[in-house]
Amino acid sequence: MRQIWGLHALAFFLPAALLAACGSGGTPPSTGRVASSEQLAALAPGGAVDLALGERIAVAQTDAVLRFVRVVEDSRCPTGVDCVWAGRAVVELGVRRGDAAEALVELDLSQVERARHVLAGTELVVTATALEPHPQADRAIRPEERRLRLELSGAR
Repeated sequence: MRQIWGLHALAFFLPAALLAACGSGGTPPSTGRVASSEQLAALAPGGAVDLALGERIAVAQTDAVLRFVRVVEDSRCPTGVDCVWAGRAVVELGVRRGDAAEALVELDLSQVERARHVLAGTELVVTATALEPHPQADRAIRPEERRLRLELSGAR
């Protein structure tokens, strides 16, 4: 009788455990594509926006969508530390136009010309102007704290 109870329990709990495991895989990585039902805020020329990691924004009057993909390098001198070199902040920005695949662009905030990206087919320039928070010597920055400030302007 005990063996039968064990089989019944297994038959009952195994499917539930499998369903729970399937649902706990987390969110799949973003492709940078926007679902047709998803409405994004739009960044207009002359405007600025702070994006969290993975966050996307549409570019007004275009079919472009921008996404803050990742921090490639943040070697900026931490607050309260004397450094010989100021360091760099380099981020990766995803740029998708229409149905095309997302292109990845590196922006170097420590060099004005390398912090800019001209949107192909437009006269619009996206510029990375800040990466927050600034490093501190006594504390690591968590990914969810990251914010990238982007500004949109007309041609250079």
